[in-house]
Amino acid sequence: VHGAEKTGGITVMADSSSNAVFKKSFIKLFERNSTGHLKLGSSATMNLVMSKGAKVSGIIGHCTSLCKKDSSVSGTIIGVGGTSEWYLGGIDVDSTYACYFEITNATPNGSPLPIYLQFVTKYLHSSGRFRMRVTTAKKMMAAGEDLKEISKNFDQDTSAVIVARQAVYRTMTGEENADVLRSLDRMLIKLAARFGEYKKDDPSTFKLPKQFQLFPQFMYHLRRSQYMQTFGESPDESTYYRSMLLKETVGNSLLMIQPALLQYTADEPTASPVLLEMESMKPNAVLFLDTFFQVVIWHGENVVKWREAKYHENPDYINFKAQLETPIEDAQYVISERFPVPKFIICDQGDDTGQERLAKSRVAPAGRASSGLMGADYINCLLYTSPSPRDRG
Repeated sequence: VHGAEKTGGITVMADSSSNAVFKKSFIKLFERNSTGHLKLGSSATMNLVMSKGAKVSGIIGHCTSLCKKDSSVSGTIIGVGGTSEWYLGGIDVDSTYACYFEITNATPNGSPLPIYLQFVTKYLHSSGRFRMRVTTAKKMMAAGEDLKEISKNFDQDTSAVIVARQAVYRTMTGEENADVLRSLDRMLIKLAARFGEYKKDDPSTFKLPKQFQLFPQFMYHLRRSQYMQTFGESPDESTYYRSMLLKETVGNSLLMIQPALLQYTADEPTASPVLLEMESMKPNAVLFLDTFFQVVIWHGENVVKWREAKYHENPDYINFKAQLETPIEDAQYVISERFPVPKFIICDQGDDTGQERLAKSRVAPAGRASSGLMGADYINCLLYTSPSPRDRG
């Protein structure tokens, strides 16, 4: 995996080369686009050109420094830093790189300063010809005290992934998980203190602007994820999961941090999102859990009884038939579109095969729950994001 991270290689985790996940992923790797070419590039490099006002601290992703130092390189290193050019090696349509910058002169004369960035990417196309793509962006840089301007332009999805990548990179380079978790908590407290609105000594009045409201939720699930809690996982599994988070798109990375949970009922057999909480595991529901690496369909206790009674074969229960079939169709679509191909699991509430364990491990507990496995007391998401220490216990 370390070699793949340095050269843009591809990794797939499976028990053997005969495993269905490996075989399907291997076939999908060689899919071609509408022009008949592979959806891959090789020998890729990326050069960053910047205007004054900011310096690049580094990037986190699958890459290697080419040690090109110029005036745009910051002395503060984050990830692969100390350079303005990187070797990416192999790339595909989902290859993503998190860039970190140091603002050196945000608001001269009190006015926001525009920063111009150019990402010059060169790569060998599968047609055998070298291509160059130049992406130019203009960003307004605000001073740290300009909270209104920062709040207006805050992207909580991307910010959560940026923070997660840095946290995971720190664990991969030798820092203790506990130290990284504490720094995440301090960061979240500072963010709430700076951007939250509240009356002094009255926690019930606390609220975050809408641009920040999901961010604490993402941090909660990051703390509970396999990236920060590695108990019960092999070193190979931990390394693979962390490596994939450093590569994938924002949308895919958010699925790794906070899996999507969808519910199907007989009254509403189409998918509807529900909270990633234990309370969502209802006996009358079918749940669809997408963790990026696994796609799980979970049947509630009553659904299992109805299925065993073959109600879905009765024309009078067409809605129940749709409740069983629709999540499978949705799962097949997700699996067909994703690389590496996720593992597909169907399980029942209370089954003795152990398959239900994965679904339960990713949903938050119903309330305060002491977890000796995690080595800490864990509470549900609503309590964690509560502004009141009394509520959090």
